[in-house]
Amino acid sequence: MPECQVLDRLEQEARRAGLELGNRREGRIKGLTLLDLYVAIGGLPYRAASLAIFCGWPPYYKPWIEVYNIEPILGGERSGIPFIGSSMEAQLLDSLARALGPGERLFIEYYRDPETLAQLEQGAPVIASRLGYELYKRGFTWFKVWYYPEGFNEGGQKIQAEKPLDEDRRRTHLREHLAELKAFISRYRIPSSPELGLALARARRLARELEKILG
Repeated sequence: MPECQVLDRLEQEARRAGLELGNRREGRIKGLTLLDLYVAIGGLPYRAASLAIFCGWPPYYKPWIEVYNIEPILGGERSGIPFIGSSMEAQLLDSLARALGPGERLFIEYYRDPETLAQLEQGAPVIASRLGYELYKRGFTWFKVWYYPEGFNEGGQKIQAEKPLDEDRRRTHLREHLAELKAFISRYRIPSSPELGLALARARRLARELEKILG
């Protein structure tokens, strides 16, 4: 099998985080590998999400990773083991961020994440949403929201996140985020929902942080 650096890095990072990647199979295009992510709780494996890893076609296409079929509650509602917002989700996001390099993309579904879904539907900037902020903390600075991916043929609503190619682009992205955050804060001074209130509080903290970074 041809070398796939992004897949090798992800497998290494997942093992380091105590996550298991299994059910490996080939995707519908060359260089695409499909996997399932499992976490062990009390000695039992629980499927938490599915992953698609594209190795890239150098020099034309960079690698990307997609995370989909995310389980909000591991093992079903009766188990009561949350995944979204948990330390296990944080370990997955850490692993994904470390596996991807500058300019490489991450696609991650959010439609089963109630807080992120509500915030994006109500006009919060991606970076001020729960999931968007978690991605920003891990080095992603460019975002796009796919509300209706390919007419619903490519899964549910997802966030596309990319790492900057260099420091100049990083600062450009941060300036754009700062302007968007300020507009959001000005427009929604009084939140209309608890989720929007969380996004507003996050936006205010982020705006102060970005002002310090940008000088």
